[in-house]
Amino acid sequence: MEIGTDLEKSSFLSPVKNIAIFMFLVGVVHTLYSILLIYLFGARGLIVLAIGISLIVISRGLKKYKRWGLYSYTILAIGAIISYVHSIVIIGIVDKVEIATLVGIVLLLAYLWKISKRFS
Repeated sequence: MEIGTDLEKSSFLSPVKNIAIFMFLVGVVHTLYSILLIYLFGARGLIVLAIGISLIVISRGLKKYKRWGLYSYTILAIGAIISYVHSIVIIGIVDKVEIATLVGIVLLLAYLWKISKRFS
């Protein structure tokens, strides 16, 4: 299947729809995890709750190939990239999981912008 075909937009197993489903699940986990964090830490839990809800909403936009979903994910991804780079460069935390996550976010962002003409 060639990237950017109409089959990709309609197929259940299209990469964007799979990404959206995974993003939805991560958003649900973040939202549930935030309940514990709100109880224990207050404001930090509210930040995690906001991220979880935004992931759920963005996943719906990506699944339906909406341009606002692409833009919203881009903003969220840039924030995550800045956070990961800050923790690696400034704080000095070099973890294989963080580096793999950073690479994954960048690759996903590049892929979504490569097929951005498909979003309406």
